[in-house]
Amino acid sequence: MTELNGPSGINLIPHGPDAFLARLTLVDLAGRSLDLQYYSWHDDTVGKLLIGAVMRAADRGVRVRLLIDDVGASPDDGLMLLLDAHPNIEVRLFNPISSRSVRALWMISDFSRVNRRMHNKSITADNQMTIVGGRNIGDEYFEAGTVMNYADLAALAIGAVVPAVSARFDRYWNSPIVYGISELRHESPASGDLERAAARLRAFEQQQRDAPYARAMRDSRLSQELRDGRVSFSPARIEVTSDDPTKVEHPGKDRSQNLMPQLRPQFDGARESVMLVSPYFVPRKGGVEFLRSLRARGVRVRVLTNGLASTDVLPVFGKYKKYRRQLLEAGVELYEIDPGYDLDGPAGPLQTSDGANAAGANAAGANAAGAKAPRATLHGKVLSFDCLQFFVGSMNLDPRSAFTNTEIGFLVDAPEVAGPLCEGLDETLARGAFRLELTTTSKGARRLEWVDTDKGREQRFTSEPRASRWRRFQAWMYGILPIESLM
Repeated sequence: MTELNGPSGINLIPHGPDAFLARLTLVDLAGRSLDLQYYSWHDDTVGKLLIGAVMRAADRGVRVRLLIDDVGASPDDGLMLLLDAHPNIEVRLFNPISSRSVRALWMISDFSRVNRRMHNKSITADNQMTIVGGRNIGDEYFEAGTVMNYADLAALAIGAVVPAVSARFDRYWNSPIVYGISELRHESPASGDLERAAARLRAFEQQQRDAPYARAMRDSRLSQELRDGRVSFSPARIEVTSDDPTKVEHPGKDRSQNLMPQLRPQFDGARESVMLVSPYFVPRKGGVEFLRSLRARGVRVRVLTNGLASTDVLPVFGKYKKYRRQLLEAGVELYEIDPGYDLDGPAGPLQTSDGANAAGANAAGANAAGAKAPRATLHGKVLSFDCLQFFVGSMNLDPRSAFTNTEIGFLVDAPEVAGPLCEGLDETLARGAFRLELTTTSKGARRLEWVDTDKGREQRFTSEPRASRWRRFQAWMYGILPIESLM
């Protein structure tokens, strides 16, 4: 491992296979403890492989604490109970629904409470190394999907920041709105159930060894570098920024302590440029005026988000679209990701300019030969300030992240990392996104146009590129519904 010259060290991981291998490797290398905190954990290939690795770690004596958001989790209570039955694994759920058999009904009857979720994502091994970012645990988050794959970014960190992440985890773990799965379901697994579940996971892992995604992961340099202690970490000052669980325990109390206000000094201190990357972007009137104020003092403001063809949450897009004209009129440069962009290309979304640690798999790696490549969807959450500091984490720029869900992220002061990250984002804007413009027609009307400049040619669209009329209609419908505060 390279010598660390700062209080913490960071390594950004933009590629899905690398990001998954990093998590598997942290679990495999853990000798004492594992803390895992996730909003969503799918019962798919990636989810099963990571659960299998966690069980093997517990078998060799590692203490495992698994904290999952109750609504976001896909595994059913039976699997949670099986894991919790292991003597070295404890499973807790955040803000759970008490009536397990009628969960959907309970979500309606107690919506004001159940609507508030833990959106945090982190994994920490031995209190020595941690990963924070935007990825949940599921195939599409690690480029193993066959229909859609997310462009995202993870931060692998060591040093002083790791105990700070652990302290945040402990605060959630001990929150009064967190319950052990055994407190909600009092039955115990039958004798031998845990062993049979472990055997099924081992058999599943064996079946996956020759699958295209497994071969792509074996090409990852990062996993071997982690095992050999050769990972290059850049020295950095890293501040853990997060919501306290009291945001859910006591909603509306002292919003100045929420994560988003913690970043206000970085916006106020920006002198030249601010770059906002958010898949779900609903600035509301106050956000538009704030960005307008940045432009008024000469700060360049650029936003990268999902367009109609790339978004996976149409209601959010329906609310975002009504602010596009206002943002452009305020001088904000607005970009929407192209769903056909190659996530693992030389300048894939959220890639750094040096392209380090790429696994060499493309977004279609999990598909059968000749199958249509999955569409790319932006999911990373990144803020850049003057290309000197940046934020990476779980927070979207929408009302839900601001006021309803809990979030976590790193505020990183490391110019040697922030610079290449900015250069990679510049390349993404030029080659993998549509630039939005307000133009004047021959009749004097103002209209939106989408500009594609990839391959040195300019192509203009006067309606949402790559989107069907049906999706346009759906977005319009969501746009008129009074649901913006829920987005």
